[in-house]
Amino acid sequence: MKKLFLMFLLACAIQSTNAQVYDTTTFQGKADYYLQYVDKAQIPTQILYDRVFPIARLDAFNQGTSDTSSYGIFMQALSELRNASYSTTNVPLTNDVEALVTQQRLLNKVPISIAHYQFNWIDTLALQNNLLRIQSGLLYDVVGRPYSPYKTKITTIAAALTDSVPAGSIVFILPTYLQLKNTSEVLTNVDITFGDGNPVTTLAPGGTVTVNYSNPGDKIIKYLAHFSNGTQQITYSYISIIPATANGTSGPQSPQGPDPLSLPCSVTNVRAAIAFQGYDETTAAKGEGEVNTYYANCSDPTLRKPVIILDGFDPGNTRDASKIYENYLSYTDNSGIPQNLVKSYRAQGYDIIILNFPKYIIGTHTFPGLPGVTIPDYRDGGADYIERNAFVLARLIDSVNAKLTANGSTQKLVIVGPSMGGLISRYALAYMEQHSMPSNTRLWVSFDAPHNGANIAMGDQHFLEYYSTKVGGNSAKKALNDQINSPAAKQLLLHHYLSNSEVPAGAPNFRTRFVQAMTTIGFPGIPGNPALRRIAIINGSGNGSKQIALGLSRSIIPCEKMFTTEIKLSKGVRLLFFLSSFFFPPLFGLSAPITISAAKAYYTPEANNRCLSFEGTYLGYASKNWYSTALNSGAGLDEAPGGYINTQKDLADSGKETRFFAKSQVKFYSVIPNQCFIPSKSALAFTGANTDLGENLIGRNLVCTGETPFQSYFTPLTNESHVSLSQASVTWVTNEINGIPQQPTYDIPTLAITGPSLFCPSGTFSITGGTVPSGTSLVWNPGSIATIGSGQGTTQVRLDKITTGTANLTVTLSKTCGINKTLTKPYSISGYSSGDYPVSGPSSACKNTYVTYSTNTLPGAISYTWFYPGGGTWTYVSGQNTPSITLITGATTGNYQVGVRVANACDAGGSYAIANTFVNNCGSFAVDVSPNPTDGEMTVATTAVGNSSKTTADKIYKIRIVDVTGTTRKMFIFSGTTTMVKINLTGLNKGVYQLSVNNGNQWSTKKIIVK
Repeated sequence: MKKLFLMFLLACAIQSTNAQVYDTTTFQGKADYYLQYVDKAQIPTQILYDRVFPIARLDAFNQGTSDTSSYGIFMQALSELRNASYSTTNVPLTNDVEALVTQQRLLNKVPISIAHYQFNWIDTLALQNNLLRIQSGLLYDVVGRPYSPYKTKITTIAAALTDSVPAGSIVFILPTYLQLKNTSEVLTNVDITFGDGNPVTTLAPGGTVTVNYSNPGDKIIKYLAHFSNGTQQITYSYISIIPATANGTSGPQSPQGPDPLSLPCSVTNVRAAIAFQGYDETTAAKGEGEVNTYYANCSDPTLRKPVIILDGFDPGNTRDASKIYENYLSYTDNSGIPQNLVKSYRAQGYDIIILNFPKYIIGTHTFPGLPGVTIPDYRDGGADYIERNAFVLARLIDSVNAKLTANGSTQKLVIVGPSMGGLISRYALAYMEQHSMPSNTRLWVSFDAPHNGANIAMGDQHFLEYYSTKVGGNSAKKALNDQINSPAAKQLLLHHYLSNSEVPAGAPNFRTRFVQAMTTIGFPGIPGNPALRRIAIINGSGNGSKQIALGLSRSIIPCEKMFTTEIKLSKGVRLLFFLSSFFFPPLFGLSAPITISAAKAYYTPEANNRCLSFEGTYLGYASKNWYSTALNSGAGLDEAPGGYINTQKDLADSGKETRFFAKSQVKFYSVIPNQCFIPSKSALAFTGANTDLGENLIGRNLVCTGETPFQSYFTPLTNESHVSLSQASVTWVTNEINGIPQQPTYDIPTLAITGPSLFCPSGTFSITGGTVPSGTSLVWNPGSIATIGSGQGTTQVRLDKITTGTANLTVTLSKTCGINKTLTKPYSISGYSSGDYPVSGPSSACKNTYVTYSTNTLPGAISYTWFYPGGGTWTYVSGQNTPSITLITGATTGNYQVGVRVANACDAGGSYAIANTFVNNCGSFAVDVSPNPTDGEMTVATTAVGNSSKTTADKIYKIRIVDVTGTTRKMFIFSGTTTMVKINLTGLNKGVYQLSVNNGNQWSTKKIIVK
């Protein structure tokens, strides 16, 4: 009967008699659908926790265990309380709290917030006790019920509102307006134990305290909150302390102390002179930026040789100017020593100007739940419209040029645009040219910029969308809005989840409009400013090499799984939200953790294929599957050659927020960390007809073919991390900045001629180290001592002797817009000398044992003449006139020589090459064998002969029979109680063998013959 009842409920779940539409693909929509006829006025707190997916597990907080929250969990809790509330007056928007946090963080303070809320959930016995009833699959109130179907709980959760801070002195503040509640009691003060040796501090709302964290790591903070009604509550949170550099930013600590070159000489702000109206905005607005100037010498703050470096895509300004300086523009040289590009340029007399795009206030608003508090409205410059930021750069260029004029400098600007900064600078410079605004710029460097678009795996995008909208994950929602739904991301992404398209398509009303704007603006210096040189550095391979799955040492496979994630509830926890109560009764009272949500994300396909890119479920229903179809006929977006980022790793790392929270766990499995972010062709602004993102571009000059607007470019041979520098790229771009033009790196530097250094009468030579592009002309020149016997015009030739001597073999490769280079290899035609055929062999050997000697296999050799101890001293086995000879040593100890002389068609060779071998007894015992030769059986006996100190023969433990190839043919094992044994050699082919006897410690050897 119970099973039939549940089936009836599920069958009715999609029916509704109410005209209101509920999005039952989301958890909250499904909850509200079931609750649509319940009288919400009878919910005491107006917050019904059953309406939300309980990731923060507020139903289990403050239950006698050490609940530990974090910045992320705290914000998740606020999000759940607000989403569960029918009256949101007392629960602020997480965006508003984030804005207030940003306000404090800009003052270098870490705010602490304490949320004290009471809320309701549906009594799990509500149906059984006739407090609620079901009709047509929906819940209804029961008239005249004996008591309320809603349980009430008060929970307290606290956190320091930051993910991490550098080690050192940290100012914590307990802002009055961030003490959030919907109860009558008021927070009076909090006893806070910061740990790490810091004393307990008591703070009243509005108070501050300076805490010193000297050791990096995760720190647990304990809060004892005191309320006006005399109650107390203990709760915990953690904060991550990261290593600090000399200037207070994260990174390696300098053992020498503060580096003056790491500190800006001045910090100012710049505001655009031109306003821009965004695609979804009703009015135009002017952008703002932060200018950090690092003069060549801070003691002489005069601008003379400026290089402007822009920030790229940076939502939330997590990469400020100091991090750009210390991390963004650092590299490891060929000796493995860390270097800093900016410091080296300053040492050369350049003034470095870093233009950062931080958050800045564009207005304010208020919230009824925070009376008297003005909440700032921020624009996130690091993810704002590219055009608006371009006008900020244009204003900075005007300002810098005015200073140069005032200083009497005739220098022109160098502008470096990493990542999105490449598009910002492109738009700014081209706009200035087209509007008669002199930029006075001589060099523009585009650094792995997405001129033809950027890529974030669709599996990752749908993962964030699923957990933010379907499940209600606040951190997923924040990442989705900040990273994926920001104006800049919607302008740049080639495939955006908002397109609702399986084939790559951009965000509606953003991507197409932006592409048109950039097409219209074009590139600077074409043709309006021929004095401006356009170059590009990219991080994607130019030779078509696809992405390597980091940690797996293999290529990414299209459609393979990128990761699996699960949200689990720990053992012993009852699920109190009503959906599980009504439809999944077996979930109650579990003794083991249960997965309440799971998801898998996959790489996108290639070559017009279609495959699953995301699948997600919670509580066994409301699943989402999303498929992707490749648009082009070549490499997929995620595997394409290009600068990569570790998107999946970042998502997995974000799951660590729940590692201190025992009742809810987020786990990631089988994570492949990376994916292509900026395809190589995008960074080169490729305009060729071939749409395959995996095309091999090495071997042709894209400048010459007109397939790129740049006048030169640098490409690595392997894919690199997005906006990373190497010694090779630094050398290339530094030459450009110093006014030394560089050729495009379309060459194949690994091409080489391989073949013999000496031969006679013929030798074969090949081009190796890469594939010579089709259509390339190859002309071989052997010099005067040989002629081309065959292969002229191909990648392999045969040289035939004309006379003896030494010459250079060259091959010239040439192709219009292709490789133009000459390869060279020296060679000789002559007889061989002893240095060409050195002998390798044993330096010592036992009497009557097999020994092998060998020399080089030489091209054109016609004979290998070996000599060895003769006159019956040693025995020849095999190998004369080959590069290897096998012999049997004699019965006499002493030093012996084995040598070889190699002849070719030119002469009989030089002197003999010789190896010396000392022959010894190899043991302290002797062996007698009989009969020898034998036709089957043989008696083996040890004697005391061979060692005058021995009076008795050794015992026999093992006997081994080895053939001329060194292969053991028979092995006999004995107990070591006798000095004489009889062995059967039946089955051995006739020939010479080595018999070795072991006395438990050493071997003694004898040559035997089987008839």
